[in-house]
Amino acid sequence: MRAESPAVLRDKLESAKPPFEQAGPKTIAFLALLSFAAILVHGYHPFVEDAEIYVPGIKKLLNPALYPYNDGFFASHAKLTLFSNLIAWSVRITHMPLEWVLLAWHFACVFLLLLACCRLGRLCLGSARAGWGSAVLVASLLTIPVAGTALYIMDQYLNTRSFSTAAVVWIVLATVQRKYVQAASWLALTASIHPLMAVFSAFYAGLLIWRQRWGRLQVESARAAMIFPLVFFPPVTRAYRQALDGHSYFFLLRWQWYEWLGIFGPLVILWWFGRLARGRNLRTLEALCFTGVIFGTVFFIAGLVITIPDRFVRFVELQPMRSLHLIYVLLLIIAGALLAENALKSKPWRWLVVFAPLCAGNADGRRRSAWISGNCGTLYAGGPSQGQRRRYDVSGAGPELVGTNEK
Repeated sequence: MRAESPAVLRDKLESAKPPFEQAGPKTIAFLALLSFAAILVHGYHPFVEDAEIYVPGIKKLLNPALYPYNDGFFASHAKLTLFSNLIAWSVRITHMPLEWVLLAWHFACVFLLLLACCRLGRLCLGSARAGWGSAVLVASLLTIPVAGTALYIMDQYLNTRSFSTAAVVWIVLATVQRKYVQAASWLALTASIHPLMAVFSAFYAGLLIWRQRWGRLQVESARAAMIFPLVFFPPVTRAYRQALDGHSYFFLLRWQWYEWLGIFGPLVILWWFGRLARGRNLRTLEALCFTGVIFGTVFFIAGLVITIPDRFVRFVELQPMRSLHLIYVLLLIIAGALLAENALKSKPWRWLVVFAPLCAGNADGRRRSAWISGNCGTLYAGGPSQGQRRRYDVSGAGPELVGTNEK
């Protein structure tokens, strides 16, 4: 009988291991407390930024008489996902005020994200301590910016990315465990809420499956999957081009130098983590890291191709650099697991020394950067030093001039 190679034996042993145990009551309680603490640290502002699109869509479903004019401002976005329908349905079922339903779903998304991070961290290094390191680091840096993409790991309010961020980690977790039906279910849910993030998730999961089945990946083989039919992207008009130019984060060459560091830094760190994992025979961690490097490289190339030739400007709405969101989440999960396992260990004072300053710094930073007044977002046109400021109220009243410092 032919002897099997050590690599094949290791794969069989890993696949024979039972999946991560079901979270017990203590784990659930601690993660709920951690989720509550994360919301306290990073803040919760339900009616700012993209909420001006999502919340009116929900209110319109609950009361069709609202917004009789110009509802296309938000309806054009809301109709692309089931997000508004899900929240409106939740309000009708629970008979709770919309504000409380938004908060409850926001808490649920944070909780699901941290639970998935905990499981994936433990799966990478095989210890509960590593899982807690992943969850606590992600909770501490929940609103860290993702390079120049205008995204955070998770926003301070409920939106479609709140669901997709949590779902992405569950997709990766299920794919690593070769639970492909479960991964497909999470992917379908993500596609119904945030189609663009579902594309990134599916691409990463596909690369991971390829690596699991056929070994190492090459950038060329992965790049072959990046084919988009031109018919779905008609030529750009002059007016539409002007609108696109107002979003500098769409164009990679307009990013600042430190935002470029946010592209390559995580990829280099993931490559280094992958080398460490290979030396320690941590096959799951190695696969996640090197797949992440290939994934990030492919979409970086796509970002350059879209940005440099003017004839490809029609594709900028695909925003390939938003793939960095997945890279950053994975990086925090892996870094937290390695930090807990190799440095923090079982010393509570070490955990406090590391995470207390992180939480304090993020709490202070978020409070300084949030242009918020009361229950409405007070957004400053050009910054508070340039005269007018306008209050945007999602109740439908529209922008209202609330102050000026012009002489």
